[in-house]
Amino acid sequence: MPTKEYLSCEYLEYGLNIYKDSLTHCCVAHSDGKGDVKIGPFSGESLPMETIRQAKKQLIEDNQTEAETPCTGCHMLVKKRWKSNPGLKFVTINDFYSCNLRCQYCYTRTESGVEHLKRRRSHDTLALVEDMVARGLFAKDATVYWGGGEVAIYDYFEPIAKLLNQHGISQLVNTNAVVFSPVIEEGLSCRGMVVQISVDAGTAETFHQIKGVDAFEVVWKHLARYAQAGDLQVKYIVMQDNNSPEDVNGFLEQCRRAGVGEIVVAPESGEMVRRAISPESLEAAAAILAGGIAQKMVVNDEAFDFGEFYKPLVSQRLAQCLAEQHGLNPRRALFQAKLRRHGKRVKRGLRTRFTPKN
Repeated sequence: MPTKEYLSCEYLEYGLNIYKDSLTHCCVAHSDGKGDVKIGPFSGESLPMETIRQAKKQLIEDNQTEAETPCTGCHMLVKKRWKSNPGLKFVTINDFYSCNLRCQYCYTRTESGVEHLKRRRSHDTLALVEDMVARGLFAKDATVYWGGGEVAIYDYFEPIAKLLNQHGISQLVNTNAVVFSPVIEEGLSCRGMVVQISVDAGTAETFHQIKGVDAFEVVWKHLARYAQAGDLQVKYIVMQDNNSPEDVNGFLEQCRRAGVGEIVVAPESGEMVRRAISPESLEAAAAILAGGIAQKMVVNDEAFDFGEFYKPLVSQRLAQCLAEQHGLNPRRALFQAKLRRHGKRVKRGLRTRFTPKN
């Protein structure tokens, strides 16, 4: 492995994505259909760590050449001096797809998503994670990411989440909050989980249009309970169907009522890949970020999720919204927002030191 600066990414260095019947380095899509970089097929209840390490080593070496690789063109690649890590730092459990929503942008509606749905799980996920814990495969600062599917209706979620909680391993949980989970509430309370809920609407009508289910009120009810318990992020995926001022203002008001402390704004991935994000959607993204800053929430004000093409456009509109709609000095407001965001990151950096539940 190179000892000087070289091209790599956090997932290639320290990550693992577990699908139903295969392993990949990541689940990042990039460059018009590339990404989701494969390690190989997998079955059983014990990770083949030597195979995984060799696959990482070979791909890292290939990325230092002029040859085309599965990583070529990915925005995650960075040239720097990478630290060695004795364990897996980013583990994503992506072997379940059952969901109680029918979101119009869900990847299961794509051709590759349909293929994923047809596959059968080739391992016992609980036994697999128990083996990983017993073998000490997790890094000291590891985070387990829950993909999905909806975790609250996944049979393995509760026992695995409790196991990770008992061993002080942090978790980032994506849930839709249609079903309330006491396990998530407990994980939030003991600071062992960061939870993200993508609501994507500020009105019941738009929620039903995008999510396919009438659950707007119950989601916000459960969301408020989670917000009281711990570290909750509420996400808004901006697209053509939810960029109205009514939805923007409704979303911000619902966040205020629920006591939400952090919001994340992101583009719909299909629109971004096609470079089809409308000016109205960019305005909506900026308005949500500005409203969050005005309410002293933590926000992703740097708009990294919008990529190099759209990020400057969102940032420009954000500064205008802060000045024109909220009467704030943009430079000062953004500086204070960065301080809040940095403070949240520092707290999350200490998250693996929380007291495990007995």
